[in-house]
Amino acid sequence: MKAASKSSSTRRRKAVKSSRARGSKNEIAIARRQFPRRREYLPKPPDWTALPFIVHSRSQWTEWSVPPVKDYGIACYAGREYAAHLAQYLKDTGNVGANLLGHIASSIDFADDSEAKGYWVGFFSYLERLIYFGAKSIDVFGDVDSLMARDVEIDAARKREDANG
Repeated sequence: MKAASKSSSTRRRKAVKSSRARGSKNEIAIARRQFPRRREYLPKPPDWTALPFIVHSRSQWTEWSVPPVKDYGIACYAGREYAAHLAQYLKDTGNVGANLLGHIASSIDFADDSEAKGYWVGFFSYLERLIYFGAKSIDVFGDVDSLMARDVEIDAARKREDANG
């Protein structure tokens, strides 16, 4: 009798674990339908307000507008999706160096300790991953040096223009 009840309780535990696993996959699938469509930002580069988390209208102007969420994990997943949209936009448009990431960060409420915190945790975690893979493919200090040299040339050209009036 004990062997039968033990095996049935083991089966119940396995069924519960399996159900939980399916539940989390189902929750992600359901949540995924709520995320913006994955896309490229070509052939004509759109304005950065085309990014799914940026809202510019008469009533609202923010670089970080995310829907309410009850699940931290789903928010993290959505944050990674948003970071992928930003990366795809930058890759397609080449519109880099305009401090868009700084504007986004300044719009985030980092003091919000609700499940919505997952949005920015997922967002910045995925950006770190992209930075890592990008940095592996270039000489980062050589790149910084080339930017500095470019800036010096631009400043010198401006000074010549000002002097020539």
